[in-house]
Amino acid sequence: MFGQEAIRLLRDDWKVPKMLAEELYAMFQAPDATANGLTATAPAGVAPITIGASAAGNYSPAFSFGGGSGDAAIGWNPSTGQVQFASPSGFTFTFPGADGLPQTASIGPNTNDPGNLANPPEQGGAMPGMVTGGSGSTYQVTVYPEGLNGSSESVSVTQMSIDPNATIPPSTWTTVVKNGTGSKASYAMMVPVWGQDPS
Repeated sequence: MFGQEAIRLLRDDWKVPKMLAEELYAMFQAPDATANGLTATAPAGVAPITIGASAAGNYSPAFSFGGGSGDAAIGWNPSTGQVQFASPSGFTFTFPGADGLPQTASIGPNTNDPGNLANPPEQGGAMPGMVTGGSGSTYQVTVYPEGLNGSSESVSVTQMSIDPNATIPPSTWTTVVKNGTGSKASYAMMVPVWGQDPS
């Protein structure tokens, strides 16, 4: 608990209890320093470390990367009920995926939105989709991000090239490519129809 400060208790002779009390007080005031890292364990259902809010009930950094007031930190904001990531440049978390390859989840600067860190969102990918309507180069498509046996959602998809007189009929199956996540996500497809004249 006291790290390197514990050596201060190895005095030969404590003449009065006040001397021991002063030494203990100084040890409790010193920052904890350990060369071997910290490990916290607890019984099932009990948090091994609990970080309390400040007296004012405001954001309290639980972990600081550097220790300075302007350094990156992660904490809990009781006024919003969310984990808060305080960083001028944002965070990138890396997780091992099911296939053993790393997956990343990025969080913007000084944001209260931790995203889905346990299962970081994919940055893109291909999925089956069925056209339900639309015209020109924009169509509504029911996509199946988890495969045909999974859940579906309706998204707006851009046909990458299409003749101005061509239309993709409803119930046409295609492959839809997703780029980005969240509000920055976009979808594209290339159904085999007459393309737009490139000239």
